Amino acid sequence: FLALWGLGPFVLAAIAVAATRPNRWHFIVATQAAGIALLSGLCSLATSQLAHRLGFRLLAVDTRLATSVEIMSHVRLLFADLVILFSGPLAGPPIGPRVFDLLLRPVMAVLGLAGLGAVGVLLVNGLRRGDTNGLDTDLALACLVFWSASIALVAGPFILTTFATDTTSTRYLLTLFFAVATVLPLWAAGSARRRQGMAVVIAFACVYNGGSLISSVRHQRFQPVHTLELPAAVRVLDAAGLRRGYSTYWDANAITWETAGRITIYPVYETPDGTRPFIS
Repeated sequence: FLALWGLGPFVLAAIAVAATRPNRWHFIVATQAAGIALLSGLCSLATSQLAHRLGFRLLAVDTRLATSVEIMSHVRLLFADLVILFSGPLAGPPIGPRVFDLLLRPVMAVLGLAGLGAVGVLLVNGLRRGDTNGLDTDLALACLVFWSASIALVAGPFILTTFATDTTSTRYLLTLFFAVATVLPLWAAGSARRRQGMAVVIAFACVYNGGSLISSVRHQRFQPVHTLELPAAVRVLDAAGLRRGYSTYWDANAITWETAGRITIYPVYETPDGTRPFIS
């Protein structure tokens, strides 16, 4: 994740500026970016090795290249996840009156998807014509390339590998939301009319997301359904005087958190060879 989604776009942004507007300063910046990325990668590897020697083991992600059938399935999943990313689950609790709610969610989804497409259009214009709306040209192009590369490097593995599983994989697409929220104000800054239009969109999004958060809290959407029953389990453990044990990842962490560590449950998972620690 660090190399593909963070360091890669960072280096590509500097290289794009140096390639489209070659001069000594841009070459130096691109070289420095590559050096910083290399150093960051080495620090990450060193940290991983140190954690490994201290006894920490992270559960490996079983990922492979997807088949043609799986790729088509992942394309549909990506679109469904993008709708959720920008508007929230369409089948979620209502934000307001039903008619009002039916209009808000689709509008947010359309605005988000349109914004994502606009990022690509702005990148093409920036590379082809240097059109950055009067802002600092180098900074604007670097920003466009960074976020566009991030979109491609997130969506690509999402579609072409088995990494994504279901709509819970939406969390891996947050980069796409950040790309829209970062790049479109850059585009809007070049025109008073654009700034006014962007202000209207942002105001609408704030009202929508505020209502969505209130509704989610009211309907306990931030708490997994199965954890609603955990207080009863905690009472049983307290009555038995139990203070340490093992459970699945989600239950273990939820009980430990809810009791502020008074009852410590360690996460485990089942394998053909028996029960293994999730992180040991």
